[in-house]
Amino acid sequence: MADTMIKARVLLLVIFVSYWLSSYRKDKGGVLREMFHHIGLEATDKEKAAIFFEEILGIPKVKSFTLSSDLAEAIFGPAKEIEVETFAGEGIIIEVFITDQKVRPLYSHVCLVVPNRPELITKCEAYGIIPNVVKKGDKELLFIRDFSGNLFEIKS
Repeated sequence: MADTMIKARVLLLVIFVSYWLSSYRKDKGGVLREMFHHIGLEATDKEKAAIFFEEILGIPKVKSFTLSSDLAEAIFGPAKEIEVETFAGEGIIIEVFITDQKVRPLYSHVCLVVPNRPELITKCEAYGIIPNVVKKGDKELLFIRDFSGNLFEIKS
């Protein structure tokens, strides 16, 4: 339970920092653009992670590797070898740690900008992912969860 709480807090911190950096970049003309390198997420199924990132979001897989149990323990706590799939596209790198533990973040999410929201919604529905469209005043917010429960806010 303590490991789960630590992971949740680290993920919240990563999301907060990435949000802060993205808004800071807008205000300061790109001064911190190179500071943010990648996002680390967890998934329970390697094949479904590939479908989500490659087929639905269009972010190609660029690398697969195994994190040794020694290194995993030094970084994250649990001494367990773990597979990692890396997806990278225009300005984004996502490391997906394949784990047998279910992920269900409450508030943590990653916000992505896509060029065509209707096309993304169609792809989601084709793969059984139900888009969550939320009305906020005169706007519609779009959220989707990947096959492992990670939450993504989608902007265009």
